Amino acid sequence: MQHGAHGRRRPVVAVEFAQAFARLGSQVTILARHTLLFHDDSLIGETIAAAFRAEGIEVLEHTEASRVDYRNNEFILAIGKGERLPHL
Repeated sequence: MQHGAHGRRRPVVAVEFAQAFARLGSQVTILARHTLLFHDDSLIGETIAAAFRAEGIEVLEHTEASRVDYRNNEFILAIGKGERLPHL
């Protein structure tokens, strides 16, 4: 658990799982509505995003999922302005 700026506890589990799955060989994309860990110092989020990118994890900041489709045995995630992320 992570403590936020106001002493509230916030879980930071999703990014840990993303990194673990990437290290096990999965292709991983992280969507962040703002930036990673935006409640904390911006340098922390920028540093973590850069480290993830260096490990081959795609980090899409200011991005939100709008829909998930399943066609031809694959999941397709719709994001933002109609853009799609296939092969999930």
